Amino acid sequence: MPRVSKNNLLDKQQIQKLEKELYLLLSSFKQEDQLEIFLQDFLSDEERVMLAKRLALYKAIQDDLEYKYISMLLGLSFDTIRIHKIKSFMKSGLFHDTIKKAPKVELKENRKIVEGAVNVAEYMLSVPDSIKKRKLTPTNFDTRPKSK
Repeated sequence: MPRVSKNNLLDKQQIQKLEKELYLLLSSFKQEDQLEIFLQDFLSDEERVMLAKRLALYKAIQDDLEYKYISMLLGLSFDTIRIHKIKSFMKSGLFHDTIKKAPKVELKENRKIVEGAVNVAEYMLSVPDSIKKRKLTPTNFDTRPKSK
């Protein structure tokens, strides 16, 4: 993720002035496609992905999705999700109202894939190491314990 340089030569007032200029510039766009073109040119691919994931994360938190689904859909750790959930309690009403307007994080298409991956991961965690290490062949593919 992009980070602010540690060699910060600007004081707090200068940073606030630059931020204000950025907000004014972004609010000056009257058409969505103009803003999109500007942001495509202005932000790096990494910055655009980071911002899009942040928006999807807060929307998923607001929609009360389970951490395991958020983690699998957005590739985030449980700790990152937890930290942002805590931070969301300190956000303004305007922030929450704006996030409500964002498109819902869709699980419909991915739900079966995500649930399948979660089930496989949970199963793999429960399988004894002796079975995990066994080379599977067509004749020994069934890893369930044999009944006597």
